[in-house]
Amino acid sequence: MAPRNEARETAHVAERGRNEKVGWWLLPAHPPGRALRAVIEGLAERFGAPTFPPHVTLASSGFEAVEDVLAAAREESSFELSVSGLETTDDVARTLALRFEGEERVRSLTRRILPDARLEGRAPPHLSLLYQHIDAAERAELASARAPLDAIRFDAIAGMRMFSGELLLDDVPRWSEIARVSFV
Repeated sequence: MAPRNEARETAHVAERGRNEKVGWWLLPAHPPGRALRAVIEGLAERFGAPTFPPHVTLASSGFEAVEDVLAAAREESSFELSVSGLETTDDVARTLALRFEGEERVRSLTRRILPDARLEGRAPPHLSLLYQHIDAAERAELASARAPLDAIRFDAIAGMRMFSGELLLDDVPRWSEIARVSFV
């Protein structure tokens, strides 16, 4: 991994007038995580899209909340969610995503570890497989495929340094993990 260039990253944020935040991700266990990473990388290559670790975004916080979130997450247990299928949207953050049964399990976890998070109006919990602007016909073709897994076990969360506001594809390679906790 290349060393981080804090000055360049800070300049990038200031240049866009955007603030940094901590995005909290629910992470799949191995081997499902490895299989999902291979799917993400294959789609990224096919569509000229950025790659990213497989995750379900829980919510975001400021940096001042990191220690409290990590402490709360240490009390959590791993769990499995059944995949209900694939979905596509014109939202670049959900170009192609896995949907789950048992969404309340994810929202309940989020409320416990991020009690101040705003969950109203958020997209249902999902695991994105592709971030890219593609036309509706290509999205429909992708959505007609069978989901790569029937169920996924989640066993950790990670705090990711990200940027506030809408997802810009150029930002994805600049995301960096700042914290991780494995569940019991």
